[in-house]
Amino acid sequence: MGLNALYTKFGQDLPILAVPCNQFGYQEPGKPQEILNGIRYVRPGNNYLPAASISFFGKSNVNGDQAMPIYDFLKTACPPTSIVIGDPSILFYSPIKTTDITWNFEKFLISRTGQPLYRFHPSVEFDVIIPFIQQALNQTIPSVAAICSTPSKFILYISMSILVLYHM
Repeated sequence: MGLNALYTKFGQDLPILAVPCNQFGYQEPGKPQEILNGIRYVRPGNNYLPAASISFFGKSNVNGDQAMPIYDFLKTACPPTSIVIGDPSILFYSPIKTTDITWNFEKFLISRTGQPLYRFHPSVEFDVIIPFIQQALNQTIPSVAAICSTPSKFILYISMSILVLYHM
């Protein structure tokens, strides 16, 4: 299941925000105006067009001294998805921390009230996240301390080299 299918399933109940990032192996080297063409023709390619309702932001940093404040907040609120950050020779930021986003397509699920609920490793596919979204949409969520784990209206943030908060 891809982003478009996720949007089709949840519609306006799940705003999806995508933030391109070039800190992981320089996987998003293009200029801002080139990012959507990269998605369309390269990764995932095959003439893929993201749903018009998926909000794409400008290329930003998600780790290091220049990280967007929202990512600093999310990384503090949710435990890391892995104890291994990665090969520092292909991570283009400093300093490297244990709470860092490990690679493109790490995902955060955030409540209607802005509370981070879950953080998902980049390798976790969207179909695995669906039960977490459904559970969150069908109940009142308690305090942040009791919630955020390494999995109202919700935002999926994805950090990308291209946010649910989806980081690409």
